Amino acid sequence: MTSPIDLPEKAEHELKVPVINREEYTVSLERASGLNFIHCDVHKPWSKTIRFELYEDFRLLLYLVNEPIHALHRPEDKKHEKFLNLFGFTYLCDFIDADGEEFQLYRT
Repeated sequence: MTSPIDLPEKAEHELKVPVINREEYTVSLERASGLNFIHCDVHKPWSKTIRFELYEDFRLLLYLVNEPIHALHRPEDKKHEKFLNLFGFTYLCDFIDADGEEFQLYRT
């Protein structure tokens, strides 16, 4: 039996699932411990246009997911903190992961 697509010989599992694919950025979601976590990779230099388009896509994603979305944050990364605030995330708590690294948890 043949498949309409080329399937890999070995199945690969990825925790991050891309949900918005644009030339300028990719937004992925990851489900862990019953929570939705977001990842955003910007592929081009940051601009007002990219900011506006990403904000619009993010608002639509929030509507479609209809659950809180969480983000992990390293306290020393001020640029990332500004990004989280820009997109409406709020601080929830501090925690130390299994490797002993300090993080903060944010959510929409």
